[in-house]
Amino acid sequence: MAAIDRKQITWKDVDKAVLQVLRKKLEYGFSNPHKLDKNVRDNNEAHSQETAEKAMVLLKNDNVLPFNTSKIKNILLVGELAKYDNLGQYAHTPEVPSHLRITPYKGVKRYLKGTDVAVWYTDGKNKDEFQKLASRADAVIVCVGFTALD
Repeated sequence: MAAIDRKQITWKDVDKAVLQVLRKKLEYGFSNPHKLDKNVRDNNEAHSQETAEKAMVLLKNDNVLPFNTSKIKNILLVGELAKYDNLGQYAHTPEVPSHLRITPYKGVKRYLKGTDVAVWYTDGKNKDEFQKLASRADAVIVCVGFTALD
């Protein structure tokens, strides 16, 4: 919401991004899940990785990324998916050992290890908590999307 308040993005930008995700969800038949056998899973791992990397959305970057740790001291991650290792388990669960699964929260913490930057988290459900943290944050990372359970 800070980016919207600062007029870095508009609600129209957010609506457009969300609509694209919903269209793809319907296009790919997410309402009718199916299981893939091990041979198909193995053949699709590289494609799944590429798709995950290309599916990440950055609405706008005005020289914010990579984070300048001399200017940014508090980063807030918002959304349940910030602490969820969402590996795209819709059609199958990739056979990735749990110690290799990196959530957005863990990834940001690891990236900023050894700096003076504090990394905070809220699922965003408590409006007062969210507003308190967001008002003190220098940067907010919003983690939204779908899981295999959606």
